[in-house]
Amino acid sequence: MMFFSSTVSRIILYLTNEKEIFAVADQIKLEKITRRGAKVLVEISSLDEPLQINEELLYRFQLVEGIVLTASQVEQLSVEAKRFECRQEATRLLSIRQHACRELMFKLRKKDFDHVLADNIIKEFVQQGILDDTQYAYNLAQQLIKRRPCGRSYLIAYLQKKHIDRATSEEVVEATLAEFDEIELARAALKQRLREFEHFELEVMHRKSYNYLARRGFSYQAIKTAVDELIDR
Repeated sequence: MMFFSSTVSRIILYLTNEKEIFAVADQIKLEKITRRGAKVLVEISSLDEPLQINEELLYRFQLVEGIVLTASQVEQLSVEAKRFECRQEATRLLSIRQHACRELMFKLRKKDFDHVLADNIIKEFVQQGILDDTQYAYNLAQQLIKRRPCGRSYLIAYLQKKHIDRATSEEVVEATLAEFDEIELARAALKQRLREFEHFELEVMHRKSYNYLARRGFSYQAIKTAVDELIDR
């Protein structure tokens, strides 16, 4: 009887130890924290790759090496890390040059960021004034007109190619062209190409000039005035 009781006790002790071993093995530990400038890399035992966060998240989650984390904490931390990574990528792209909201979304999606996450970051940047499609479109329109004069339809199409929506493009173009005289712009545009047309006969020269200015988006009246003044003078 005593032998049986002793055997049972050993089995219970063994099973208890096994449970403790498995419990320890199942624990999720924060193994290492590495700082790299503004970034903080957090290595967690249950994850193959370290999470990239910032000091604010480190403080908020009270993270230190060696602590045990729950699965829900790791999941929440992973979401915040992805958000931080998306914000960092958006900031990097905007540090290179201005972007339209749609263009920035396209580039973030190419980096495999979730649509909802990228959209939230973009809305956040819009609220902060970091992203402004109207101002960006206005800058683009001003630069193009000064470099290669053009008319309304061409300018609208150009802005849309830069990922500015139709309504904003039209609004910006109306405001921009109000600062210029269309006939002056047509003259300037034709002057840039006149040398290419001068060796043609007058009729061909007329046709090429009209076609070129039409492609540049000028109205018929502006084209006629510019051609009459520069070719038929």
